[in-house]
Amino acid sequence: MQKLIYLIITILAVLSTSAYGQLNSKHLYSGGAVGDQTLKHGDKGFTDDYDFLVVSPIIGYQFHPNFSIEGRAGFAIDNDESKEHFFSFDDSTDYTSFRNEAKLNSQYGVALKAIYPLFDAVSFFASAGYYYSSYKIRGIYDAEGIFYPPRLNADFSESGLAAGFGGQYFLTKNWQIAIEYQYFDQDHSETEAINFNINYHF
Repeated sequence: MQKLIYLIITILAVLSTSAYGQLNSKHLYSGGAVGDQTLKHGDKGFTDDYDFLVVSPIIGYQFHPNFSIEGRAGFAIDNDESKEHFFSFDDSTDYTSFRNEAKLNSQYGVALKAIYPLFDAVSFFASAGYYYSSYKIRGIYDAEGIFYPPRLNADFSESGLAAGFGGQYFLTKNWQIAIEYQYFDQDHSETEAINFNINYHF
């Protein structure tokens, strides 16, 4: 995955032209992203997918016609529950079912963004960076026998590399929208995201 990230940035840097730089000098930009994130997380044989609607403020600096650095801070505005699991103790016929409820408490990241212009207002981009995510997970148990496992209620965090790509379009001289795909390769989980971004370029 890391080799792919480096390859994407290298290719875009080689293909980039100076024409786009005539329209965009060094400048700050800020805005936000709204996206759907799917967390794949599991432990002790149980793996679940959790979907979150995530809002992320964005601040960035375009320091070169074809490169910018970007920071984000996100949080989820909803929770999600896992599928239901069944298990027994000591091969007993008494089964207990459980499911987990998870929430993304916060997410912080910084990324290098490589930009390849297609037209004056349209460009393709790829990004590579590092993200830290904090989650809360809570176990919901439904005992069907004499066994009742301890309730899970814990915070955990994940960090690691992230890569993304997408397309962006200037609606006006200053306002820009983008569609973006992101992949997070974190400590013990994987996350995919589809985002809609809007930024104002100063």
